[in-house]
Amino acid sequence: MKGNASRRRKKETCAAFSQYTVYIGAGVCPAPRFAIEPMIPSAENNANAPFVQTLARRQRAVSPDVPFATVCELLRVSPYGTVAVVDAPGSHSALLTGRLVGIVTAQSITDRLLSASGAEQKTLRGRGTAGDVCAPVSPDNCAVPTDDRADVLVRFDRAGRDALPVVESRDAPYYLGMVSRSDLLYDLHRPFVPSQIGGMATPLGVYLTNGTVSGGVGAVALAATGLLTFTLHTLGLGAIIAASYAAARYFPGATQLYNTLPEPLTQTVQIVAQMTLFLALLRATPLAGYHAAEHQVVHALERGEPLLPDVVTTMPRVHPRCSTNLVAGVMIFYILGTALSGVLPEGASYLFGGLAAFFGWRSFGAFLQANATTRPATPRQIESGIRAARALQTQMDTRISGDIAMPNRFSPLRARFRQVWQAGFLQIFIGSAFGILLIFLLALIFPVVRRIFE
Repeated sequence: MKGNASRRRKKETCAAFSQYTVYIGAGVCPAPRFAIEPMIPSAENNANAPFVQTLARRQRAVSPDVPFATVCELLRVSPYGTVAVVDAPGSHSALLTGRLVGIVTAQSITDRLLSASGAEQKTLRGRGTAGDVCAPVSPDNCAVPTDDRADVLVRFDRAGRDALPVVESRDAPYYLGMVSRSDLLYDLHRPFVPSQIGGMATPLGVYLTNGTVSGGVGAVALAATGLLTFTLHTLGLGAIIAASYAAARYFPGATQLYNTLPEPLTQTVQIVAQMTLFLALLRATPLAGYHAAEHQVVHALERGEPLLPDVVTTMPRVHPRCSTNLVAGVMIFYILGTALSGVLPEGASYLFGGLAAFFGWRSFGAFLQANATTRPATPRQIESGIRAARALQTQMDTRISGDIAMPNRFSPLRARFRQVWQAGFLQIFIGSAFGILLIFLLALIFPVVRRIFE
């Protein structure tokens, strides 16, 4: 009869358990993390889905005849400080289930030992079992998968515990797992996002910073960005100068006609041609791909998305805080102001350019980002962005010493310089200055170079 009853209980438990899909995965706790989810089609998309079913964890349970020493060891490694005792054959297992008998906690062991005589204490330590030290639990002080946040919080307070057993139902309290107050954090948790993340694309990889710490490539790569952009500007200017010489030699009539145009118009044509050529050259370099990867990984960080290549690749290449938007505003202001200076008074033309820049800098900047300053990133470039983001997160988590932990160590001027240095612009200016120095040296050595820029 006893065997039939055990088999019947096991069958009932399996039938109850079959209503749930149990997901088991690795975790940092001794007990693997899991979620009990009713197989209801609409529950997946229900914003008000029951709380406990998504956050409970599978936790080892023991049968009443498990030795006291084993229970103490399980209690020591339990993330909940609680071991459930179930009426089921077996020893102890994360998959052991059955009708809940009670729970073992440090408090229940202490109470049992203090209430026992010396001889009883010796017996408990030598031959005691889980059934001897477990405290009974009312089904009303247990959680069920369909409990919401308010229900489980009330039961935490009423039971006076930080962890509660999760049972299939209060009428049939078959043990499923545990839920604790700390599990509430999983429901409220959103990945930490710094208030503002800045970044730079370089020819060697992605650089990210929050203004205090940084991740990704270093100062040399940032300086290489300055050198590369200066080189592209110089190549664009050189190409325009070469085209002017070629037109004057092979198309003198067109050159004469061009020279009859108003000076503001010719200046505008030169500016537009130089910027167009620069942007075309920029898009052809790896810098444009790294620029896209930088934007995409920043979007992923700010949206709390996982830093996985498949996820980051789906992020937009256009970012509203990109410095390209500022360049776009300056271009609108200067090009329109110059073009209209022959028609309107000079002050009025630049005022009109300023108004146009104010209303159009973001949209024009987004256009430039999508079509000129970025291009679809390669997997290698996406990986560079992800590495920079993870390095930044690591720095934000570990920078608890040095100048941040001891702010008085540095003067305000030095602290300000550090912020400027972390922004990356200074390194870019250094790279550009190095390019200017190279041109100056070439002009001193080769007269033909000097004549080009005279």
